[in-house]
Amino acid sequence: MNEQVKDYIDKYPSEIIDMYNVFRQMILDSVSCESEETLWAKLPSYYVGESFVRLIPFKDHINIEA
Repeated sequence: MNEQVKDYIDKYPSEIIDMYNVFRQMILDSVSCESEETLWAKLPSYYVGESFVRLIPFKDHINIEA
């Protein structure tokens, strides 16, 4: 995991971290090539070419933006 993303997600409750890791793994497993994991506007983002998915954690849920 990207160190900036790890530092960002570590401030959330363990339930959100666990849920985030499930979604993150689903994203990584769904692409056939290397994705770029980074923070965009302080939000964890995954890029493959010009396509992206953002996982936006909150204290009790995670929004997914594509």
